[in-house]
Amino acid sequence: MSKALHPKAAAFVSQNLFAGLNSFTELENRIAALPDKQSRGDAFEVFAEAYLATKRKHDAEQVWPLNAVPTSVLQQLGLGSKDYGIDGVCRTQLGQLNAYQVKFRTDRPALTWRELSTLDWPTARKFIAGF
Repeated sequence: MSKALHPKAAAFVSQNLFAGLNSFTELENRIAALPDKQSRGDAFEVFAEAYLATKRKHDAEQVWPLNAVPTSVLQQLGLGSKDYGIDGVCRTQLGQLNAYQVKFRTDRPALTWRELSTLDWPTARKFIAGF
């Protein structure tokens, strides 16, 4: 596996946030204990990058958090350099590009229309179809 590209990955690894986990519930509890919403969201984005990069089910050849997506890939997806509500992009072994977005919720309420409205829906349809 390639090196994690999320800018907060090294910090969470050095804090042992992901060390010795035995279940997703344990991960959720550790992330929920972080001090603020931004930290919790960043930690879950780091987890998502690692999950997509390592789970054969998703067949990802490359996973880029939003800050690391090459300009050429953003252009292929019809996205500019601004945030379109996605957290990253992955390229499958077959070359298909899929955008992804993650949300961390401890009590798992339904996403609101406001949260969903920031997502670029043509890209989201590509993602949903890909996974």
